[in-house]
Amino acid sequence: MPANKTASAYKLFHGEDHKGLHHLHMFGEVAAAKGSHKTQSKLKNKGLHLLSCGIVRDHAADCFAFLNPNTKKHVESRDMNSWLNQTCGECEGLSPPSQLSTVVHVPCGK
Repeated sequence: MPANKTASAYKLFHGEDHKGLHHLHMFGEVAAAKGSHKTQSKLKNKGLHLLSCGIVRDHAADCFAFLNPNTKKHVESRDMNSWLNQTCGECEGLSPPSQLSTVVHVPCGK
């Protein structure tokens, strides 16, 4: 293996890029999926906002796992109308935390 490699480890090993490389999205990114309602008015929001949880194994390269924040259920889908390029907090208009919290584990001295 060359010391100054210019390709990914996957490409060096397999000889080609991963099939799903162009379908990658950030964990927690919001996507708009087609709603399940049959008839809707023209001015209503028709999309359902889902949170991306990564790709699904043993499926097509563009099949993603999502979390529906309203029902707290897991959804697998390829039918995304648009990716919003925002996280859930940005989409809902929440401000970032003013102070970062740190959790420290202190063992008991028993």
